[in-house]
Amino acid sequence: MTTHSAPSRDPGGTASGTEGAAFIGGHIALDFANTVSDHASESPRERLTGYADLVAWARRTGSLSAADARALEREARRHPERAARALETTITLREAVYRVFSALAHHRTPDSDDLAMLHAARVRALEAAEPEWQQDRGLVLRWPNSPVDLARPLHPILLAACELLESPDLERLRQCGNPPCGWLFIDRSRNGSRRWCSSADCGNLSRVRRFRRRRASPSTGEESRD
Repeated sequence: MTTHSAPSRDPGGTASGTEGAAFIGGHIALDFANTVSDHASESPRERLTGYADLVAWARRTGSLSAADARALEREARRHPERAARALETTITLREAVYRVFSALAHHRTPDSDDLAMLHAARVRALEAAEPEWQQDRGLVLRWPNSPVDLARPLHPILLAACELLESPDLERLRQCGNPPCGWLFIDRSRNGSRRWCSSADCGNLSRVRRFRRRRASPSTGEESRD
């Protein structure tokens, strides 16, 4: 099982690491996996540098209410050691999510330990949830903020990740064609031809590299592909 080392993190850091985070995955679980820049490189850049970053990111996805976010931030300030452990758990689970869907994007079987980790997280999320009936949505799950559970931001993400594993959307799961990037996404293009997380970013970088290779070896008459 391959893991990527992550840069050192400040568990009590302010919510600055996710300000530039992109939501290109087409699914919350993939956006969660993409909270590392250059994820497939030897030097990945961590965006969840503190517990506050996790709360801010979850708030941006809409999976966390403003009231829940404030409660979590207060609890993290009161109990920084618990916040640090929650952040470490978050990073561990995120890397498992990344490895599972990266394997599936390349038509490989995910590691059984990673699948077991996601399943255990799904069970914990369901055990912590309270069912609620809403007239416009039917049965929904909610997580009470009393007592405050610092794992709360993870629960809807891990449930969604496990649901994606059973979804037909897996047929359109892709990984960015710019090798250092590694970001994951659901290809919702009409003809299923999307290759990059962003054509303007990784797509342009890949095209520039191919152009430079052609300039460096014009006699080959071949165009390599990323």
